Amino acid sequence: MKRLFIVFAALLLASNLFALEPWKQSKKARNAVEGYGHISFTEGTDFAAGATYVWGKQRTKGFFLGAGAGLRFVRSSEFVGETDVLKPVYGNEYVLPLFVRARFGRVRPGQFRPFVTADIGTAINFDPDGKTKGFFFEPQIGLDLAENVYITLGVDTHHFLSRRLIGISDVIGTIRNPEQKVKDVMSTGISLHLGYSF
Repeated sequence: MKRLFIVFAALLLASNLFALEPWKQSKKARNAVEGYGHISFTEGTDFAAGATYVWGKQRTKGFFLGAGAGLRFVRSSEFVGETDVLKPVYGNEYVLPLFVRARFGRVRPGQFRPFVTADIGTAINFDPDGKTKGFFFEPQIGLDLAENVYITLGVDTHHFLSRRLIGISDVIGTIRNPEQKVKDVMSTGISLHLGYSF
């Protein structure tokens, strides 16, 4: 999956850099920096925060295509234990997201304008034993607040290695004789981006 994404991103960047058509205003290069926050609804990850840089071209007045990279801090948690008492264990991870972004919506500087956008890519974990890694997908709805400022709210779904406890649960919910198994899951949560384009 990572190789496929890298090839796709390289082709996208090459098509932007070496476009066959002459440079036009409709294909103006656009950059953006964003602050990122995420709250998870799924077992395994608690929250994430970070920053992102996006580069691409406004292909038409209503369609933007680009690529991005950033740095994210992920707070993960899991319950571990060999006896009847399970304890939460928290971990801190740093990941590098690499993604392709498509945005649909009219661009009219200085006006409130809604738009939809989607990021698809991969997360590279700096810790080889980290749990957040691989594919992620994030559809978003957004609003241009000013000429260069925008905000988006999205559903962030990413690949996560979850250590699940398998065993017999009693009346109060304590798992007896737990057996830990690492399982690939898709972790889902709500994300918020605050961006500045230039």
